[in-house]
Amino acid sequence: MTSIFDAAVPRARRIAIRGCLALLFALSVPVVAAAGPWVLGPREFQSEVRGSYFSANTFLHDNGERPPLGGTFEHHSLPGPTSWAGRSA
Repeated sequence: MTSIFDAAVPRARRIAIRGCLALLFALSVPVVAAAGPWVLGPREFQSEVRGSYFSANTFLHDNGERPPLGGTFEHHSLPGPTSWAGRSA
């Protein structure tokens, strides 16, 4: 049986094996998560804008057919929540 450190084992294979062993070791070490709650600081704001548009002139019936609606159904949406932080005392 040859060791991974023998000269008979090609150099690229030794490097690959050592890299895999190092990766397995790194993944097996437990790490404590250090995340906390995210809140806005004094006089900061966060804003987000999303938009969507949907239009259809048919619908999918329960039996698998796609009959026309006899018109067009449209749905438009533009929500925009904004968060403001108050002043520090």
